[in-house]
Amino acid sequence: MKRLTLYIFATIIFGMTTHLPAAQSYLTSTELIVHDKDLTFKNGNIGIGTTNAQEKLDIAGDVRYTKNVGFTEVQVAANDSTATIDWQNGNKQRVIFNSNSANLTFSFTNPTDSAELFLLIQCKQNSTNTTYNFPNSIKWSQGVQQTFTKTTDSVDIIYMFYNNGIYYAFPGYDFK
Repeated sequence: MKRLTLYIFATIIFGMTTHLPAAQSYLTSTELIVHDKDLTFKNGNIGIGTTNAQEKLDIAGDVRYTKNVGFTEVQVAANDSTATIDWQNGNKQRVIFNSNSANLTFSFTNPTDSAELFLLIQCKQNSTNTTYNFPNSIKWSQGVQQTFTKTTDSVDIIYMFYNNGIYYAFPGYDFK
């Protein structure tokens, strides 16, 4: 593997075309195509299952991964009244709420493109008097923002689909 990697690097520098018959592949300075594995590197794009990748990573087929992708945490301290969620940092965010303030206002930084998003809200202490205020760009399932669980150690999860400046939200409540 390392020998092939070094060989490819040298080939790209010198701009030669090389045939690798054992792998049924060929390489030029702009593309590497491995026919028996349906893997293509072309014009800065990687294609898996396609020879015509249109994006940086273009996969034609099912995708499986085995490593967990974690949550980005936003800690809301005892006197804080704002939780800023930057969806450009990842599509899974967790707010840990350690306050019993009157209002908690959520502000969102939009993702760069359409996305499926998960917001986990965890209360560390009883905050039943708190009102959650969400951005107006959220369209709630059935048209109404629901009342969230605000008891000690409660967990609520909001699944959202983001598209063109609008969040379509489907909340789940009181996970135990």
